[in-house]
Amino acid sequence: ETETPRVDDMGFDNMGFRTARPPRTERHIRLAGKETRTIEVTGEGIINTKTDMVEVRSAIEARYLQEQPLIEDLNITQEEKQGLNKSVVIRQVMQSAAEKTNAVVQYLNQDGVTQFVTKLRTTGVRLEPLYRYDSGVQKLMGYSATNSISFRINKDYAGDAIDGIVAAGATRLEGISFVASDSVLSKSRVSAITQATTDAMNQIKATLAGMYEGQIPAFEVITTRVNRVSTPPAEEMMAPAPEMAALRMSAAATPVVGGGRETSATVTLKVRY
Repeated sequence: ETETPRVDDMGFDNMGFRTARPPRTERHIRLAGKETRTIEVTGEGIINTKTDMVEVRSAIEARYLQEQPLIEDLNITQEEKQGLNKSVVIRQVMQSAAEKTNAVVQYLNQDGVTQFVTKLRTTGVRLEPLYRYDSGVQKLMGYSATNSISFRINKDYAGDAIDGIVAAGATRLEGISFVASDSVLSKSRVSAITQATTDAMNQIKATLAGMYEGQIPAFEVITTRVNRVSTPPAEEMMAPAPEMAALRMSAAATPVVGGGRETSATVTLKVRY
């Protein structure tokens, strides 16, 4: 009579050979059953983020426009050539734009202003020809050079800063945006994630309580996944070019009032019970 091989908990039979896999003992069966009993839910958190900064986008333009068309080169006197030569005009107009831009930057870097300014940078440099049409004929009459800058400033000082750059030589206010500083945004994101995690946990407890007649069984979180953390785009305000002249003549500071933004997050929890 052939003896039926006995297999221990490690998967070895009584002859010392290991089988393909250990037997499914009562302990293994309970664990397998426990692993299949899972719940996965997604919670959401929404935090109101106050905008404490204003991002200002401005342009400084210089123009050189003549009554006579510009020329490349002709057999004319040096004095006449200096007034009409295209390369000379380009240098003059770009130099003028650079000087005006430097004046604006110096204002933003001066004491009493610079400590409230961050992320000052050049965002564009543009040179454009200016034409006149006579009887359908295009004539080059001059050039326009424009330097664009942007910076962020504390919301409480934005109005004075806008008036200051206009007085220093800015010719266009291309727009402002209400934004949150990096520190404020970071805190809001953490709070939104925490709120979303709490929301997911409350959903799990409510679900288990409903399944077990108010008695919540022991459970453990086996996975946590942060799906999304986002803040909507900044609110923008535009200032038409004609309003720049009015700003220069205004005695009062330009009022700048911003609102809040919602920072949202979703977190998925998977629990085993």
